Formats: sequence, structure tokens, C-alpha cells
Amino acid sequence: MTWKACNMGLAMRAVARGVLVIIAASLLGCFSRVPNQRFQQRVAEIDALYDQGVDEIERAFERDLEEIDKLKAHLVKIEPSANNEPVEPVAARTDLVRLAEQCDELRRLALATPGDRAEAAFNDCNRSHTELFVSALVAAYWAADLDWISKAFGERPEELDLESLFVYSHNLRLRAYISDRRRAAREQREASLRELDGVRGQAVAVAEEARDREIAENRRAFGAALAAAGQAMSQSQQAPAQPGAYSEVTQPRSCSSDYSCGIGNRCVKNNFSGQGFCAKAVNEYGVRTFDLPRTESVLVKVPDEADCRFDTDCPVGFRCHARSGACLR
Repeated sequence: MTWKACNMGLAMRAVARGVLVIIAASLLGCFSRVPNQRFQQRVAEIDALYDQGVDEIERAFERDLEEIDKLKAHLVKIEPSANNEPVEPVAARTDLVRLAEQCDELRRLALATPGDRAEAAFNDCNRSHTELFVSALVAAYWAADLDWISKAFGERPEELDLESLFVYSHNLRLRAYISDRRRAAREQREASLRELDGVRGQAVAVAEEARDREIAENRRAFGAALAAAGQAMSQSQQAPAQPGAYSEVTQPRSCSSDYSCGIGNRCVKNNFSGQGFCAKAVNEYGVRTFDLPRTESVLVKVPDEADCRFDTDCPVGFRCHARSGACLR
């Protein structure tokens, strides 16, 4: 082979490596672009469902408040200047008024004509009026505390008005019930929102895990494809497989490629890493070599068949750096 033909072959090989490097560099962003787009789309779907859930919770809360506010209609209206005297007292019902008038007539008759018969008729009428009146009070003021009313009225029957006690107890307990219902509705709303937040957070976390797995799989597949392409290119050019790097660590410093270390040095990277440390390049006898920087050294390091696995894979005096596959001393 002439000098010109040899140089042409070397040039073509360098061009091929350069194209591979350029393609690899241009594809780096593809690892995450599509997974991130899917992730953003999934988050948008999650947020749409979240917003829908929030709307449903708020609507349910408003419906609860409307139902609770309807209970206010059952509060008894009282006279402004009176002490718990209702605007429409039960005692003013027509049947109760008529029965009270009959009892008053029987009382006057019993006073005018003393006798057991007239008095018994009055007592029967008075008992019937009391039973009807109390039943009407219980029905009208259904939220009242009957035990408390019975005790309070029993202690001072002459001083207290029975219906006023019913009104006071009814309104007091109903207001407390309305307040409790409103507080329970707010607590339920807050609990539902917290639960919805938790569901959204879990869904986003699952989407993030799926995205990260996809990116990692893309990187792994790309690294494998790149290694296969490099191997195929080397085989097609009939270039012999290169052994693991024989390097002597002098003044280790961080690097991202051979270009960071200079001529005669190599950037030794752990597998699947884009960063490494600089080491002096030597042959298997420890003699310094002044190789030019390798263009493929800018890529993420992937495992290679030429990598060492054990110290026995390296020349005498060298040890195998298993994480990078390089022979070091």
C-alpha cells in the first residue's frame, strides 16, 4: 500500500469516527426529549383529572352548605322586645284557644256551683288542654332538650313560661347543630382535598419513575448500539481489536475526554460515566506513548470486549481497574 493510500485510509477512518462522534453528540438530547414530552403530557392529564376532582369536591361542599342553610328556616322567630316569646306561639292555635276557653268556662262553673262533678269536669278539661299543648310544643320545637325543660320548669313553674323554654332550647340546639354540620362539611372538604393531593402526588411520582426508566433504557440501548457500531466499523476496516488502556496514574485530575488531558495522556472513565481522571499512556512494558486524543473519548464510557476483568488480563506489573476496564499501575 502506498503512503498516499495509507493516509487516505486513515483519513477515512478518522472521518468515520468523527461522524460517529457528531451523531452521538446530536443524539444525547434524544435520550430525554421524548420521555420528557410523554411525562409532561401525562402530568397534564393528571392535572386535568385533579382539577376535575377539585371541582367535584367544591360542588359537593356547596351542596352541603345549601342543605345546612335550609335548617335555618326551622329556627323560631321571636318577638324583638320579648324574652324568647315566639312571633307565632303554639298557644295561639285555634284548637288550643277553643279548648282553653272551654276550660275557663268549666272553671267559672265550678266556682259558681261547688261540687265534685263540676270540679272533675274542669280537671279533665285542664288535663286534656295540657296534654294537647305539650304535644303541640314537642312537635313544633322538635330540637328542644325535653329533659332540661322538664327540670327547669319543675323548679320554677310559676315564674317560667313553658313555651318560652321550648323556644329557647330549640333555637339554641338547632344553631349548635347547624354550626357542627358546617364544621363537619369543611373538615370533609379539607380531607377530600388532602386525599386528592396525595393521589396526584403518587400519580406524578409513578410518571416520573416511568420517565426515568425510559431515559435509562434509551441510554443503555444507545450505548449498546454505539458500541456495536464502533465494533462493526473497526471490523469492516480490518483494524485489530485494541487491548485495554495501559495507563500509569501520575497526577490524577478530572476530565471529560482525552482532550482535557493532552497528548500522551488518556481520560480513564468508569463504565456508563461521562467523567473520569487523567492518566499517562504507556505500553505493556511501561514505556510512555504519545497517542493523540481519541475522538470517541468524548462519549459516555460503555463496556467493551477489550476491557480487562481481572489483573491476569493485564501485563505484568499492572492491575485491572474493574470499574473502567483499564489496566493501571
